[in-house]
Amino acid sequence: MQPSKRTEPIRLLDVNGLIALVESHLHQEAALRWLAFLPLRSARIGTTRTFGHKQVTEFHLINLAASSNAVLATFDRRIAEALAPEDRAYVEIIPVRGDQVTPRR
Repeated sequence: MQPSKRTEPIRLLDVNGLIALVESHLHQEAALRWLAFLPLRSARIGTTRTFGHKQVTEFHLINLAASSNAVLATFDRRIAEALAPEDRAYVEIIPVRGDQVTPRR
């Protein structure tokens, strides 16, 4: 493993932090203020359209997945549709009742 050249650490939010960013939460204002002052890294993913504040967390997680050779599993189909086609591999839609299950390789 090579030493990291970045000066700012990657910040991973716990569940409460994630919820505070997207739902009505006791600390939502603090979470949004904290997020607004973070230095942003270059995004590794591209989107085909703009997205709302409720999708910020998902795109952060997808960007983290892309940086880590991982995949974000989600029920939200809109997330994959908003990504550039070449970045959709970083998202796996969790099937719900009636969906066709397609195994990933």
